[in-house]
Amino acid sequence: MESPLDPAPLGTATHNLFEDLIARSMGERGLAAAATLLADLEVHHRDLGAPTAPDDLARWRNEVQRRMVGLWEIENPDEIDIVSSELHVNVDLDGIKP
Repeated sequence: MESPLDPAPLGTATHNLFEDLIARSMGERGLAAAATLLADLEVHHRDLGAPTAPDDLARWRNEVQRRMVGLWEIENPDEIDIVSSELHVNVDLDGIKP
């Protein structure tokens, strides 16, 4: 069984945080907004299986935050006009189906 502190679950938690962040309007996606979302991430996404022990939960949030701030090194989500997200694409590549 994976720990919520393993890389894949932390990536999933960060992805959920980004999804919540980009659901906000442009101008409402700053670092402060992301930090607010992170403070309640395990409440709004119970399926993440966040730790319940206070020290582990604090470590989990710290790890998600560390990954989260990396986005601002690439681009500022507050300045991006989001058209859509999580589009399902179904293609056949030379007979290889999804």
